[in-house]
Amino acid sequence: MAALIALSRSRIRWCVAVACAFVWLGSSELLAQAPSNPPGGSGATTIIVQGRSLAFEWIITIAMCGVALFVVCRSSRRN
Repeated sequence: MAALIALSRSRIRWCVAVACAFVWLGSSELLAQAPSNPPGGSGATTIIVQGRSLAFEWIITIAMCGVALFVVCRSSRRN
């Protein structure tokens, strides 16, 4: 009985139990997904939504790359 109580207090056992619970939860989420309909197969209409332009995201990306390049070049040693 003492060995059983010591086994239940083991940190590795609890880590394995928590890991198994996360795997079980993740696999149950994947298996519970409903099958998708094939595109254009059942006469479903396609809705095209006009989105925003990505110009602002491109400007931010280019600016951040420029800042990173500036910081790397500025911190390098010059001989």
